[in-house]
Amino acid sequence: MRILFISNLFPNEKELRLGIFNRPRIKHWSRYMEVQVIAPLSWFPIPGKYAHPKGIPAEEVIDGVNVYHPRSFYLPKVGRTLNPLLFAASIFPLIRRIHSRFNFDQIHVDWLYPDACGVSMIARLMNVPLTVSVAGSDANIYLNYWIRRRQILRALEGARAVITRSAALKHRLEEAGVNSKKVHVIYNGVDCEQFQPLAQDVCRQQLKIPNDGPVLLYVGNLVPVKGVADLLSAFGKLRHELGIRATLIMVGDGYLRKKLEEQACQLNLEDGAIRWTGNIPPKEIGTYMSAANVVCLASHAEGVPNVLLEANACGRPFVATNVGGIPEITVPGTGLLAPAQDPAAFAGTLKTALETCWDSQAIRRHALQFSWKENANQVTEIFRLVQINAN
Repeated sequence: MRILFISNLFPNEKELRLGIFNRPRIKHWSRYMEVQVIAPLSWFPIPGKYAHPKGIPAEEVIDGVNVYHPRSFYLPKVGRTLNPLLFAASIFPLIRRIHSRFNFDQIHVDWLYPDACGVSMIARLMNVPLTVSVAGSDANIYLNYWIRRRQILRALEGARAVITRSAALKHRLEEAGVNSKKVHVIYNGVDCEQFQPLAQDVCRQQLKIPNDGPVLLYVGNLVPVKGVADLLSAFGKLRHELGIRATLIMVGDGYLRKKLEEQACQLNLEDGAIRWTGNIPPKEIGTYMSAANVVCLASHAEGVPNVLLEANACGRPFVATNVGGIPEITVPGTGLLAPAQDPAAFAGTLKTALETCWDSQAIRRHALQFSWKENANQVTEIFRLVQINAN
């Protein structure tokens, strides 16, 4: 079986953390089927906060899989309703060229808007079965806008199968009117070889982190939906009101970084309480997780964030917000939940987590349930049934 995978969220040689969860996903899929990837790079003549760095190749090979990076023209703000059409027009010539030498059986799109909305037009035109996976924010946020909602529902109506990363996302789609019979819940996996419990003191020494206090860790993009401003507010309360002199390490980057650094100063957190690492190589993240006491995520909306599963694979608990599919992967002894957009409650939950005695081996055993191999097995079966019904 040959699958053409399309998503704007896929790593490239300049942006190793972009859609990082899709890299092991496709690596494991390629063991069961032939896969090629189109990972478009959004482009607008006037550089903005979402601009990609220069020098990204048009084509590269990642884990033995051909990955193409066409430029996809988009219109910001007032032109957003046209972006599915622009997305389709930008990548259609490349899809035709790929099809001439890689006669794919299906197109799978990861991300609803504009990706799936645009590619659904191409799939109909080429008479190729379309399957779609839903990540989280692409449903939780975009379905709230009526024009985008109509475009998304039209695209999913033409899809042969829809994969969600949580039962909460499936329920969200069903509420919007998607046929429940075509929606399948398949959780992401975690690379338990890359993410393993390591000696905390050794990791801290390696990363030059002091051993004399608790360490909190955030890993992700510095964007509003991740609740990073709430996290800083909660951290300020943890230190100044609850009296816990912890250190917060912020791994990742994004257009909010300057504002967050200003917020940290306003909260009197500029005295080394926060370490900003920017983006780091993915292979180093496990070391940071093992160095930490707790991994934290204050998101406003989510699917099932891989960073929490990775934290558990490293034997570390998490504190996260009670949104999306996060409660589905949270069991007693692995992490604690707090309400979203409530820094005071999040600070109190952080304090509880730091005062709890956690069983790192039990935490890791929980993470071992989430396997990329199992993810690939389940996805392959869905693709197989789609192919049978299409013939």
